[in-house]
Amino acid sequence: TSLTKAPTIPNSVTRMNDTFRGCTSLTTAPTIPDNVTYMSYTFAGCTSLTTAPKIPHLVDRMDGIFYNCTSLTGTITIDASPRQSSGLTRTKMQQLSRLTVTYYTT
Repeated sequence: TSLTKAPTIPNSVTRMNDTFRGCTSLTTAPTIPDNVTYMSYTFAGCTSLTTAPKIPHLVDRMDGIFYNCTSLTGTITIDASPRQSSGLTRTKMQQLSRLTVTYYTT
C-alpha cells in the first residue's frame, strides 16, 4: 500500500489484529493506546517499518506482530506479558543482530 505513516489510533481501540498487515510502504508506526489487548499480525509484512512502537501492558496476544518486518532496527519495548508472542521469534535471521527485545512487566 502507499500508506507511509500510520494515523493516530483512538484510545477506545482494544483490538489491532492485522491493522497494518502488508502495508509495505509504512515507515512510521503509531503510538499504541494503553487499552489495546490484541495485536496479532498488526505489522506483519510491513517491510519498510524501521522502528517498533512500545507495546502496552494490557497486550495479551501478539503472535506474528512483526513477522517479515525486515527493516526494523533498534529496540522493541514490550510492557506486557503476552500469552502469544511467536512473531518475535519468526523474524529473518539477518534481522536479529539489529534488534533488541526488552520486556517490562508491571
